Amino acid sequence: MRTEGLTTHDTDVLIVGAGPTGLVLALWLTRLGVRVRIVDKTAEPGTTSRAACGAMKRAPPQGARPAFRMWLMGAFASIALLLAAIGVYGVMAYAVRRRTREIGIRIAMGAEPRDVTRMVVLTSLRYSLLGIGAGVGCAL
Repeated sequence: MRTEGLTTHDTDVLIVGAGPTGLVLALWLTRLGVRVRIVDKTAEPGTTSRAACGAMKRAPPQGARPAFRMWLMGAFASIALLLAAIGVYGVMAYAVRRRTREIGIRIAMGAEPRDVTRMVVLTSLRYSLLGIGAGVGCAL
């Protein structure tokens, strides 16, 4: 095979043959940032296949389409938010159930319902802030 006219100073990888395998390899390498030059065996020696280079420029991104990826990310975020809400509800229900007797005694002794509600909300807020702090701490 003749290699005249091929300079490799501007190319990281030289792929000989513009068949499907060579084109897939070239697409994969260009996605990784490698400069690729494709040489077609059926063309005149030393010329680059225009069809292969054009296909590389028009090729869609690897993997799923961006819109589908965003939809999938939104679906997983929604599931995560639902699970977090269920978890917060479970912790709050447990905290209130654990203090049911205390709440009953406070009401029997004459506590205002507003004060009992305030006590439960402040406890909920304390647990929530503790969870948020732990989550942010673990995320960093």
